[in-house]
Amino acid sequence: MLPGSLDDWLDREWLLTNGRGGFACSTIIGCPTRREHGWMVWNVPGPQLDRWMLWSHAAENLHIDGRTTLLANFEFNSAIDPHGYRHLAQIELSLDDPMPTVTWTYKLDAATVSRSLCLPANEDIAIVRYRVEGRPESALKFSVWPMIAARPLNSLRRRSQGEMFQMTQDGPAIGLHYKPDERVAFVIMGRRIDSGPPVEFQPRGDWWYNFRYRREAERGLECSEDLMVPGAFHASGKGSIDWEMIGVGGTSEIREALRRISRLETSVARPPAKATVRINGNTTGADAGPPDPPVILRTLARQFVFRQPHVSGPPRIGVVAGYPWLEEYSRDACVSIPGLLLLHGRFEEARELLLQLALLRRDGALPSHISDEPAENDYVSADASLWFIYAVDAYLDAAGDRGPAVTELLKASLDIVRALIGGQRDGMRMDSDGLLLCEDAGRAATWMDARYAWHFITPRTGKPVEVNALWYHALRVLARRLPQLDRSAATECDALADKVRDSFQERFWNKSLAALHDVVRADSPDAAIRPNQIIAVSLANSPLTTAQQAAVVQLVQDRLLTPFGLRTLANDDPNYQGRYEGSIDAREHAAHQGSVYSWLLGPFIEAYLRVHNNTPRAKSDARGLLRPIIDHLTSSGAPMGVSELFDGDPPHRPRGSVTQAWSVGEIARAWALSAPDDSPAPFPLPPVSRPVAAATARHT
Repeated sequence: MLPGSLDDWLDREWLLTNGRGGFACSTIIGCPTRREHGWMVWNVPGPQLDRWMLWSHAAENLHIDGRTTLLANFEFNSAIDPHGYRHLAQIELSLDDPMPTVTWTYKLDAATVSRSLCLPANEDIAIVRYRVEGRPESALKFSVWPMIAARPLNSLRRRSQGEMFQMTQDGPAIGLHYKPDERVAFVIMGRRIDSGPPVEFQPRGDWWYNFRYRREAERGLECSEDLMVPGAFHASGKGSIDWEMIGVGGTSEIREALRRISRLETSVARPPAKATVRINGNTTGADAGPPDPPVILRTLARQFVFRQPHVSGPPRIGVVAGYPWLEEYSRDACVSIPGLLLLHGRFEEARELLLQLALLRRDGALPSHISDEPAENDYVSADASLWFIYAVDAYLDAAGDRGPAVTELLKASLDIVRALIGGQRDGMRMDSDGLLLCEDAGRAATWMDARYAWHFITPRTGKPVEVNALWYHALRVLARRLPQLDRSAATECDALADKVRDSFQERFWNKSLAALHDVVRADSPDAAIRPNQIIAVSLANSPLTTAQQAAVVQLVQDRLLTPFGLRTLANDDPNYQGRYEGSIDAREHAAHQGSVYSWLLGPFIEAYLRVHNNTPRAKSDARGLLRPIIDHLTSSGAPMGVSELFDGDPPHRPRGSVTQAWSVGEIARAWALSAPDDSPAPFPLPPVSRPVAAATARHT
């Protein structure tokens, strides 16, 4: 059996993605605990992510020499049944393109069974392959009952009184068309890989009831579902069986599915696996130890970048903010670009994404949710457009681009700055002191956007510290990059940056704590110790003096740093919540009142290296600080993933989404920044290596 307990196995999850917004995920033993767990999640072509759970899981059994063994695991009414995990000997997860695969190996008394699930890159196809090895004389029959949900990803299926599916059959292939939504259709077929008898399909049209998803129950959500079972696929043989089931999304036409499968087989070759994790009864990790962090992080980065398919026309590039339920957000994309794309030399994709985001700008803002047709109420983010300028600067430094895209990106950046200066933003303006003021109390304008029943848990109306640090950085970036394009605008930005620097030091510096206020308001500043202030040090253009930068880093290290990231509030604050659990209300109150976020390790490590002069000792210490989160990649939470957040209290249990784009991106960037001096950097790292003049000391 696997090492650990049932609860351990249900806590760990795997994820495969297909580069088209579709994915597959579940627990490592295959027992679904979330509504998003399934073998085939299909992204409907259109203007934005629209994911449907098509093929949930399957019930499987092996009949050998008169004895039947059940291999699946499901939870019904708080009990697991059947108990296939008792036969599970090894799990292997390989995330390498173009055929990311997870493989389970079951050891029975008289046979060994291997099941592998693969999502070929850039295809709406899922391949489930079975191999059974028994005694040469053994009579084998392997049966699979696929479980169909056919529902939007964030909903649950209940048996309908009417017939929901139109099913066609051609031998061991069935086409399913979901009647309430004509877009939703898929094919499942079975076929032999060896020379044994053909796979058979026996239609039934049953429903299985009351699957329970424990993670939904823990989150105070509806947690029970019914699934449709169209019938059973059967493969028989003597001694061994090698066969597969293939799901094809987007069509119920069996001939069309066969054409797509044939095209796939002639175009895809499996490369040698590089990023592989094995879990078995003796060890966790690859045969020679877990893959190196850069290999893992580079592989993980590919999971988030995808092409949103269209009904007509070419697909556009996108970044999924997190799996399994998060969508596309402009803030997350801009923060993630350096670690997901630039770090790995994917400059063309970074340029394409930035140009695409630039087209969405409106009155100095970017939409919170990315779509080809963003809604008016999506333009509420105070900082997404400033993170865009940050990402443009990082792209130009890393790629050395001198082409026409440079002009377009700088014009877009200047448009954003001029809109903010001119007061064109609704609910946000530049105050007389040059700082940016968020005025609309009815909007969650910063990344600390938790709310419940329209009550904002951490209201940040006023002048948020990270927004104004990004504002100062944006002005300095344009002052440095614009002279050849618009010299007068460059001069204007430079002069305004001086004013912002002076006002920032005067308004935000908290002398009593030697730290920064989190939000400055007309009545009184918010002196809560939060991690947003670290961004004022991590940015290449800091509005703080050298001494102030060092003081902020020290305070954040002493009061907020944990092995997995930075707390969102110091744990001695009366509003601190140390555990992110329970009802929606309870979780929202904890989300930014103490929960730990890993993405903040990127800004923290960058700031730490800066104030310690980027010395070899500082890099070594930084690597030590990063080691726990690197270990988390393969040893807890999601194998090969970084959880969205962690409890503020030890042991810092992983919470939220299974893996997060900006967490992976920023940890990858921090790991690269802290590389020893004799290690070649994968790309220029300007935020730390670029000489930064200390701000003039006015208010210390």
